[in-house]
Amino acid sequence: MADEKQNEKPVVTYTACDYSEKYSNNTSAEGRLLDFRLRFGLSVHPEPGSEDPFMVEYFQAILLSPQEAKLLAIWLWQEIRRYEELFGPIPIAKSPVPTPATEPDAAAVAAAAQRPN
Repeated sequence: MADEKQNEKPVVTYTACDYSEKYSNNTSAEGRLLDFRLRFGLSVHPEPGSEDPFMVEYFQAILLSPQEAKLLAIWLWQEIRRYEELFGPIPIAKSPVPTPATEPDAAAVAAAAQRPN
């Protein structure tokens, strides 16, 4: 009986009165001792010929525990791999933000995903 309860998938409902979905084309992240902060926003490009600087308007910040951040990273990596298998590599534009020097080892990511918490 206990094993059955453990294997049941939780029922997910979206009942919060402030639940919403928004598009973001700019994300920043910051890791601290007790949590990770993800900020989501929209890049605002100035009109051609304008003196206005490039700006990002952040509209939401989400704080995650280190454990949830790691699970999110594993899940995202698996989903990106599946997407690229179907549609080809996702190009990444040159950015002032440094990108990782190497991709995570797929076997290590899969093993981490299977490890019990």
